[in-house]
Amino acid sequence: MRVVEAVDLTAGVTSTEEAPSRAPAPLLPVAVGMMAGVLLDDRAALSAWFYAVALVITTSLILAMKLRIHSHLVLLVLASASIGALRYHLAFRTIPADHIAHRTADEPVLCHLRGRVLTIPDIREPDPSVPRAYEVGPKTRFLLEASLVDSGHSMVPASGRIAVSIKEPVLRVRAGDIVEMTGWLYRPRPPANPGEYDRALASRRAGILAGMSCDHAEGVRVIGHTGRGLLDTLRLRLSALLLHECLPEDDPGAGVIAAVVLGHRDSVPKAMNDAFVRTGNAHFLAASGMNVAWVALTGWVVLALLGVYYRTRAIVMALLIAVYVLTAEPEPSIQRAGVMGLLGCLCLFLRGRRSVLNWLACSAVVVLMVDPADLFRPGFQLSFLGALAASHVATTIRTYATPRIIHAADRIGLRPYLVAYGFMPHEADPHIDLDTSLRGSLAVWFVKALGLTATVSLACWIATAPLCCYAFGQITPWGVLGTMILWLPALLATIVGFVKLALGIAFPSSAIFLGPLLAWATNCMTAVVDFLSHLPGTMIDGRKPSLAWVLATYAVIAWGVYWPGVRRFPHRFKIATLIILLWWAIPPRWVTHDADALNVWMLAVGDGTGTVVEFPNGKVAVVDFGTRSPFAAGNVATAFLRERGIRRVDTVFISHTDFDHFSGIEAIAREFELGRLIVNDHFEPYIRENSASWRFLKTIHEAGVPVEIVNGPKTFDEFGDVHLEAIWPPPLSEEQFAADNERSMVLSLTYQGRRLLLTGDIAKQGMAGLLQKGNVTADVLALPHHGSVVTNTKPFIDAVNPTICVRSSGQRRSMTRNGIEAIVGNRKYFNTSDDGCVLVRIEKGNATAQAIMRAK
Repeated sequence: MRVVEAVDLTAGVTSTEEAPSRAPAPLLPVAVGMMAGVLLDDRAALSAWFYAVALVITTSLILAMKLRIHSHLVLLVLASASIGALRYHLAFRTIPADHIAHRTADEPVLCHLRGRVLTIPDIREPDPSVPRAYEVGPKTRFLLEASLVDSGHSMVPASGRIAVSIKEPVLRVRAGDIVEMTGWLYRPRPPANPGEYDRALASRRAGILAGMSCDHAEGVRVIGHTGRGLLDTLRLRLSALLLHECLPEDDPGAGVIAAVVLGHRDSVPKAMNDAFVRTGNAHFLAASGMNVAWVALTGWVVLALLGVYYRTRAIVMALLIAVYVLTAEPEPSIQRAGVMGLLGCLCLFLRGRRSVLNWLACSAVVVLMVDPADLFRPGFQLSFLGALAASHVATTIRTYATPRIIHAADRIGLRPYLVAYGFMPHEADPHIDLDTSLRGSLAVWFVKALGLTATVSLACWIATAPLCCYAFGQITPWGVLGTMILWLPALLATIVGFVKLALGIAFPSSAIFLGPLLAWATNCMTAVVDFLSHLPGTMIDGRKPSLAWVLATYAVIAWGVYWPGVRRFPHRFKIATLIILLWWAIPPRWVTHDADALNVWMLAVGDGTGTVVEFPNGKVAVVDFGTRSPFAAGNVATAFLRERGIRRVDTVFISHTDFDHFSGIEAIAREFELGRLIVNDHFEPYIRENSASWRFLKTIHEAGVPVEIVNGPKTFDEFGDVHLEAIWPPPLSEEQFAADNERSMVLSLTYQGRRLLLTGDIAKQGMAGLLQKGNVTADVLALPHHGSVVTNTKPFIDAVNPTICVRSSGQRRSMTRNGIEAIVGNRKYFNTSDDGCVLVRIEKGNATAQAIMRAK
């Protein structure tokens, strides 16, 4: 056994700690193998028979042959991998014959079905910060378990979960209701743009393979009710008891109490939830391992003070954890924490040699057997990383930091005071204190708790920061400080909340005494979070590092924690850490920038336009970005720019005053540096006060972005070898147009002898004007006005004679009836509604285009 001796201020005595690397963990190969198997099937999707045969072979070899320990470990990992892959295959890829997903198609299908409402209907107000072309009302969302579906002749049995979205508030539907509804049944589509969250994959891993959309609340009819379940009734009762004589329901703190004590995260107001997320303290709102640990710790301490036998304590703790998990909101985080807590109680009951790695490995095996797709959720990964950090990484930090703290105390003359008050042992005998009577003083216990909280908070931050950078693209530097400050009021709120619930059932009047205390603890939490959220740098860019960087970072952390030789060669570890930090600091743009090609990204934004141009000299331009569709085009833009590692947009071109060409620019201006915004001289004279375009320009001016006005055709020379020219419209002084579409700025980009035209929304007059000027030939054409057809559309396309045509539209091919595809003819044709983001690339004298996210 490797032993590390160090004076530990967090424990108050000289500590002898067992190094975490030596603790036995026989289940660790099983957990690693299962994870590898899940990853294998997710990537390769082999046959279930292949996994079954592999499992039989490896198991037979383990049982029948006498092999060396290393060979047994390899076979054990392979057998576990077969189990993991088979379990994931059956859960993720096997669909029953009557599943509702079999009735979906590439296009939405009008469908009438019956089912049971599984979740409480969630009525969501539209985000007021998102610019919209027209007013959008509240939407209702819930999960439905299908039971019958109309086959055209009769209702036939069906199964499967459906994500339902209704474009109106539905007040009469409750969880447990049996409903019949008519709407558009659809198959969740993969992401359309780089950087976009893959909701289809996340839904599939959650067992949701279909969605249904209804335009009106009348499309849903309640025909029966199964009755609220016992647990649902109990949860509502407990929620009412928790808030009684505490805080009004409309107070933001009420939602925080419900989240911290009962795991009701949906009760937290959006502004307060965002504040917890920005400060890196969202884990206090997500009922998880911390809450379960507090429940178990409270029960263990109380029973220990009462002198209860340790096995009885373990049983009572397990019962407390089970009750808490059942009564809290049924979220994956609390269920994972419940599994880990129950297995920990089993370990205490058996009183075997404790191994955190073995405990976590066993927990991971159980969780993955129940839901193998949980492996891909950041919550699963963060839960286990946090537990490892609190045990192993914190121990390493404490062992490393304590001697240095003592040395620093010696240098500044604080050692006699620390010895006198029991913080540090006497020099003559390191195991005997000078003043043992002070050992239990409040100051000593406070410093011990502070030291433990500091090391655990720092360890958890170090362990989870790389994953947060990769999964969320953000770092919260104040997260360590927030956890150190918030743990005490959060612990107090949790314990008082539990006591209030327990006493409130038998003695409702006890809320008069406990309610104010619970409100005070909660107000302390919200005040601290509000203060931290206003500090500079609460959330900084995590740079979205590569998976290779994440794996290398965790390899270095594991090296520092588990490798015995790291203390003999500290300089090597420091160099490795420095390399990791420098690797993270490398601007992502250095990797994504292509100095030999012109890349024009035409993103899918529904009924709108969004184009990002990456020039060979490193400059970036945005040409229009907006939509009339009921979603935030700005989110699409910012996600794409972050994915490409872009931090500055040098130029923004806005073709004209239509909302669907600029609604996403404000979001870009909030998160990225904008060099300038360019409009033509037809833009401002035609906008009305308080119109959307007027408010847009006002916002841009307030953001300090310079606005440049172009009078007629102009060439822009700052884009290196790319010849960029505005070729339409003519100056306002020469010609005016009644329709705003005809005033659209048309841009021509020429590189290596290849030309691309971005035509905005020009229609009959604009195309006629360009034809009259002549020389409109181009290799790539962004079809005018989202692929609309007017009398001279065909002559214009024939004159341009492109080899590639791209239509930015929210209208799919199957719904298009204007004949644009016939006009395009045999040319290569893309529609962003069907194909997603289209990348036009000019390199080595060739112009090519491809659908990036969706296959044609």
